[in-house]
Amino acid sequence: MQCDAVADVVIGWAKDAKGLEGFGFAAVKIPSNQPPQAFPKELQGETKVVLTPTGLVRTPVVFQPISISDPDGDLVYIEGYGIPPTYAANLSAFLASLVAMYTPGGLTEEDLCAAVRTKDVLQDRFSLTLRDACGAITEVPVVVTINVEDKILPKIDTPARDKVVERDEKGNVEEFQSWLEGHGGAWAFDAYYEIDEYMPGCGGLGR
Repeated sequence: MQCDAVADVVIGWAKDAKGLEGFGFAAVKIPSNQPPQAFPKELQGETKVVLTPTGLVRTPVVFQPISISDPDGDLVYIEGYGIPPTYAANLSAFLASLVAMYTPGGLTEEDLCAAVRTKDVLQDRFSLTLRDACGAITEVPVVVTINVEDKILPKIDTPARDKVVERDEKGNVEEFQSWLEGHGGAWAFDAYYEIDEYMPGCGGLGR
């Protein structure tokens, strides 16, 4: 295994039939070590976070296939995310450990609220390191898409109230319609999503 660039000298010598001799030399440079490569260059994964009345439920992350190689044929080690060095030389074992250990990092309650309110997804980004036996390094970006699903039912704080409308044709139709549009005066609260009209804060308060 050759890790460093080396300049070597090749000497040529010749002698003809008359006994005349001659020689020459040339410098040959061996290319330096090249870093390992990943295909594709980015590792992508996807997972789901479900909001339930008893807390968060996370599904295991699923990563897209990826392969690694080294132009010089050196052994490649993969490092990062606190995975023990025992798995560094085996890509399949490393990714299996990454699946087992991964949890969406740095997510706050407000992040989850925003994702539910906007029906959007979140992304978690970090990187892994490929290192060959000669020490050449390549950083591999990792992007995990996190889908957020809300399964917490809204809580009714104030139930609807009856309203008596007289049939005197003096605005009672408008009164009745207003009562309907106001959901009978009922108010409900949802910890993560807006209900009809959204009030500032994480929770939704509406009629």
